[in-house]
Amino acid sequence: MLTFLRYSPLREVAERMKTKRVKVSRVAFMARINRKLAYKGKQLRASRSAGAKRRLGAYFVLDTRQNVIERSAVDPVALARGLGILADWEDVEGF
Repeated sequence: MLTFLRYSPLREVAERMKTKRVKVSRVAFMARINRKLAYKGKQLRASRSAGAKRRLGAYFVLDTRQNVIERSAVDPVALARGLGILADWEDVEGF
């Protein structure tokens, strides 16, 4: 008969990670998103000029196969959490 232990090292690690926040650099964060989006032929881009920021927002998703803007005014952190790239215990520097 199998019995489950009340103490589990994995449970302890998971509880500790909920309280401890790990910083992810902006460059690594953008690379994670773009690696995931590359399979779909898309790329997350940052607007460089003031005019582009007004029209598209600070970040936008570009369809690289058709060279058209798919989504504008994208929140990169929300996008990453939706794609499953950013864990609950990770924070991004600069966002």
